[in-house]
Amino acid sequence: MQLCIFCETSRPSSALLHGATDNGLNKVRNAASSRKKLRDSKNTDVINRLDDVLDSDRAATLVWHGNCCAQFTDKSKIERLGRPLAEHLKGEFSSQSTCNSVGGNRRSLRKGGKSVDWNECIFCQEPVMKTGLISVMTTQMSEQIIQDSHYDYTIGVRLAGVIDLIAAEAKYHLVCLRAFTRATTKTKQESAKTDIALIWLCEELND
Repeated sequence: MQLCIFCETSRPSSALLHGATDNGLNKVRNAASSRKKLRDSKNTDVINRLDDVLDSDRAATLVWHGNCCAQFTDKSKIERLGRPLAEHLKGEFSSQSTCNSVGGNRRSLRKGGKSVDWNECIFCQEPVMKTGLISVMTTQMSEQIIQDSHYDYTIGVRLAGVIDLIAAEAKYHLVCLRAFTRATTKTKQESAKTDIALIWLCEELND
């Protein structure tokens, strides 16, 4: 039996499952992209499931409940996700000089939750291996790091409010990126079984 891609249940027969249409898929694809950029942590699992199938041959076989789809694609709900981020960026920009240049806008985009030295590796923030620093150059890399930062408390706080690591001129050590990827992959797996906040608490106690 096929399950709704959003709630992963078939529910009672009164809530009919609808097959995906081209128009429906476009709406879901746009909504997933917007929610991902706005770091919608409540729907991380749904977004990840959609990422796996929307650009594959399986997309045409998707089914969903009309209400589940409507809730996920609701523009007003997506706009509300962006308000805290917009307010954060506005506050950061206002705290600087009233410069309206492109450079001033770029600096506001790269303000994180804590002070970040953007000349150093975003992961270790250590002035070592200077020659080994690599700049974030692709949108895919930027989005992947920001998405995975949800599973690392320190990096998550450090990158809070950052929406584009390319604009922020972020840099990293390859060895640090690999360690970050391994750690967040493990946390993703563990978070499926327990509360991610509990995982972070255990890590803090073990440090």
